[in-house]
Amino acid sequence: MKPIHRILFPTDFSRRCQAVAPAVAEWARFHKAKVTLLHVLHVPIAAYGHFDTYSAMVDFTSLRKHAEDALAPLYQEVFKDVEVERIVVRGQPDEEIIRYAHAHPVDLIMIPTHGSGKLRALLLGSVAASVLHDAECAIWTDAHAALPNLVPLAPTSILCAVDLKPKSLELLKAAHFLAREYGAEMNFIHVLSPIEGTGEMWPPVEWSEARIAKVKEDFIPLAKEAQVRTDIEVLEGHVGQILHDFAMRHHADLIIMGRGVIHEKFGRLRSHAHDIIRRSPCPVLSI
Repeated sequence: MKPIHRILFPTDFSRRCQAVAPAVAEWARFHKAKVTLLHVLHVPIAAYGHFDTYSAMVDFTSLRKHAEDALAPLYQEVFKDVEVERIVVRGQPDEEIIRYAHAHPVDLIMIPTHGSGKLRALLLGSVAASVLHDAECAIWTDAHAALPNLVPLAPTSILCAVDLKPKSLELLKAAHFLAREYGAEMNFIHVLSPIEGTGEMWPPVEWSEARIAKVKEDFIPLAKEAQVRTDIEVLEGHVGQILHDFAMRHHADLIIMGRGVIHEKFGRLRSHAHDIIRRSPCPVLSI
């Protein structure tokens, strides 16, 4: 993981963003990073019937001025001693966040989830789901930002979810970098999908043992190259629930998972990525 020099923090003035702001500020201070506070001015055409009515009735100049006036003093005390720029753009929130991240040297996007979207966003909220899917940089998100005092400011115990796919080495190196930077404890886990079958004696114990042994064998050379511990917990079951339980057991305050698995068609973690974030008791960093 490359050093974090610039953090993008999209804000819609919600309580969730307010809850996340102290963590954004702490990450920025720790990494000596610049924060871009981005507000996307979004007025749906559907609210005005059709485009002609929309264009005639919406005064975007006044709306932009109002948004800029509201953004100017926002989080000033929270971001004390942090370099901050405040930007207002017009458009679809997810599209504009992704466009900004692609056009500027953004190293990390920090965004809470809202859980109020549709289709692929059923669990996270449409903006967070789209950003997770389409952005190219690392993304930090928290599904519990609406609950007071539950957003950790800095990681002290990191759980790294490893899928042993081609980008796993990059993930391990990123986890090692963050754990070293923060002086955090680090644990590794791989989740196997259950073997389908029937009967109390199915699957045979030897099958499960062999699968677990193979994961541990494959993990060792990756861990050595990344210069991390070679022990990894291997469990079978529902990915989101297992990661939740493991994180709770180890008091994890950050889960790290690979971004590549979100983009792949049949990645085990990709198919459960939204559920992992929704269930996680702590923020999730996808790389």
